[in-house]
Amino acid sequence: MRSGLLGIYALVFVISGLSLNAWLYPHLMLKESHTGLNGKARSRWIAPSSRPLRGVSVRCSVAKRVNGVSSFVDNYDAFLVDQFGVLHDGKTAYSDTIECMKKLRDKGKVVILLSNSSKQRKGSVDRMIKLGFPQSTFSHLITSGDLCWEGLSAKPRKGIFSNFLGESLLVFGNGDDDKDYLKDIGIPSSPEKSHYILARGTFTLLDSPEGSSLPDNAEQRLEVYQRYMHTSAHLGLKMLVSNPDLVRPDGKDSPMPGRLGEYYQSIGGEVTYVGKPYPLIYDHALSILREEFSITDPKRVCAIGDVMYTDIIGAKENNMDSALVLDGVHADDLEIQQGAGKGPEDSKLEMFFKNYNYLPTFAIDHFKW
Repeated sequence: MRSGLLGIYALVFVISGLSLNAWLYPHLMLKESHTGLNGKARSRWIAPSSRPLRGVSVRCSVAKRVNGVSSFVDNYDAFLVDQFGVLHDGKTAYSDTIECMKKLRDKGKVVILLSNSSKQRKGSVDRMIKLGFPQSTFSHLITSGDLCWEGLSAKPRKGIFSNFLGESLLVFGNGDDDKDYLKDIGIPSSPEKSHYILARGTFTLLDSPEGSSLPDNAEQRLEVYQRYMHTSAHLGLKMLVSNPDLVRPDGKDSPMPGRLGEYYQSIGGEVTYVGKPYPLIYDHALSILREEFSITDPKRVCAIGDVMYTDIIGAKENNMDSALVLDGVHADDLEIQQGAGKGPEDSKLEMFFKNYNYLPTFAIDHFKW
């Protein structure tokens, strides 16, 4: 990358008056105003990714609210289950979730864990075991980061990864396993001579002059990222996002890689996303179900997750039924406590669903049997 251009484009960016909040917070999303659950007027930002990806999404007339997974388990042969916000919070397994996973196993159901995580599957499998989930309770664990790793490691690169060519890249990293991730792929990071961008996280700018001294404050740190993104967009570099999530699984507003992608698009950059709700991760899961378990009908598969604009729309776009776990990411919107197992009043849930032009097949307060 031409480092000398950074100052010029940073100045252009400042003059343009673009707000950092436009991507640090959900200001790039579709705004819908409505009466809040507390009766007060409020505005809600709906992610662009909540809109259909493959075709026209038709709103369901109703989402059936049920007590637990046992209410619909016999309708399906396989389940695609989200991790964060459904099974655990990254540190502790939610109550009843381990038992529910065991019940699914004992019923002979195929369970594939589907995760928007920039890391490879091994770390996620190790975490699941550490949290108390027997590995026998899930057949596979697929992470968006693993799919990116496989796609970039392939020689030659195929499909969507054939658009990312070159010998070096700019990495927005998670600050944890970035160097090992790139070492295994065999591609060096070089912010000054990059051929494309890999967005894995929002905590570090790998191997950049600022990388070792980035501010702890998220807004200040992301201002540095914006300067690089403006220069990259001017140079026509493409961005690959390995985790399309917009906010953290704990519901906080601290940005995720998906927000980087949306900001980059807003300034004219070209972005490819890997993970829910985009096709590749579902194509991979469905191919496993076909080849290993002879499950060929998507209507015999149910996706369970806690995010409308990733888990639920992703399932719908792939002709699968879905179940929304209510005490996950949307807990604040529903005015309930995340992971506590207690759902909202029916009236509050109905008001929440009015913000979307699609609905899950089922709604459950908590991932339990």
